[in-house]
This record gives sequence, C-alpha cells and structure tokens, in this order.
Amino acid sequence: MPVICISSSNKSVGKTTILSGMVHESIKRDHKTFMGKFDGKKIIGHDELDGILNNNENLTELSKSDIAFVEMNDIGHEEQNKFLEQNDAKIIFVENEVNNLNDLKNIYDERLIGFIVNGVWKYKKNVLVEDLFKS
Repeated sequence: MPVICISSSNKSVGKTTILSGMVHESIKRDHKTFMGKFDGKKIIGHDELDGILNNNENLTELSKSDIAFVEMNDIGHEEQNKFLEQNDAKIIFVENEVNNLNDLKNIYDERLIGFIVNGVWKYKKNVLVEDLFKS
C-alpha cells in the first residue's frame, strides 16, 4: 500500500487543506483510503478532518486501505526520514517560503515527490521553479 506524507517546514501553510483535497480525490476515485497523522510514534486517525469530509463512510482502516495519506506535524527531518524508510513512503512538502527547498530536496532525495508552494505570488513561484531545477 502506498503511503503519501504531507509535511512542511512551517505551521499554518495549508497541509491539512492539501491533505483533505487529496483524500477527497482518492475516495472519489473509489480507492480504499486511510487519512491519518504521525504522532512521532505511530500513525493515528486524523480525527480533526473526519467531520470535514462528506465521504467519511468511504474512509477505511489503515490495514485495509489501498492508499494512506499521513500528515506530519512538528517532527524533525531525521524522524521523518526514518518513518519514510520504515513505511516505504513518499513525501510532499507544502511551503510558503522558498529559502529551504534545495535543502529539502537534498535531505529527502528519492522519497520527495515534490513541493506545493502555497501563499506565494505566481511570479515568485516561476522564479522558484527555475532556480530549483538549475541546481
């Protein structure tokens, strides 16, 4: 089962919103979907989002899911990398600053799916993407 993690270097950048959108799309496509968060020790259900999604009856337990989406909050890079390795997981970063994207790219290497740059003007995103792929 694929595990996709959503993380960020900052708080309040839209991780939960992105997570809920991805979960909604997965359910809409008839995938048995688990939505959770990593508490630093284990994956637990994401109770805060249960009431937001209209498709709660389509969420499934982690062990029965086709795909799992896991939000990671306030967890260091070393712990996140350990979790990714143990669960053969991939990670997406939601960022509102452009300063550390190259660092994150180097830290997570092949586990990094990509970045969602949220709350940044469009022209700045274009410059960011150009700079990111030059290195």
